[in-house]
Amino acid sequence: PAETATSPAESETQSPAESAAPAASSPAATGGASSSETAPAGRPRAAGVARSVPDMPSLEDAHDGELGSLVDGDTSTAWQSYTYTRPNFGGYVASMDLAVALEEPARVNQVVVDHAGGSGGAFTVLLADSPDGENAREVGQGTFDADRAVVPVEADDAAAGHVILRITSLPRLEAGGGERPYGLRLTEVTVR
Repeated sequence: PAETATSPAESETQSPAESAAPAASSPAATGGASSSETAPAGRPRAAGVARSVPDMPSLEDAHDGELGSLVDGDTSTAWQSYTYTRPNFGGYVASMDLAVALEEPARVNQVVVDHAGGSGGAFTVLLADSPDGENAREVGQGTFDADRAVVPVEADDAAAGHVILRITSLPRLEAGGGERPYGLRLTEVTVR
């Protein structure tokens, strides 16, 4: 769909499809895995990524085909959001979760978030046993001020089957955007 100019006030009364324009996309495979109740083993290995927006489940579902690019080890591929009039997803939801499933539960020492083309915004890192975040534990926070954010995990209980990136505020895009200058182009989420 073609991008149309909307003011923040107008976007509050329109659907996300009307107030948000898709960013350019690159195809990638998605993956999924289930966590088992086994003891934490060696190095964390990502098995797939799932998107969750409890307040509006369909928000950003058009980009689910790109989720696998977040854990493919290639920063030239990306998952991109729509663009919005305000950093809080245009006022539609408070946050969006991207849950990285690990091949098996493991101790997490740090989470590295790579993105391109914006600054500002904020996210929280949580560890959980399931992608829905039930019993999730917050272990750190970060911003999109630099192209790479490294969030150390110093929690006593840092073993998990899923690492959740809870995006609470979108960065302002460096190029374009017009009336919708907020969006996100994530290139990699690395769990170490």
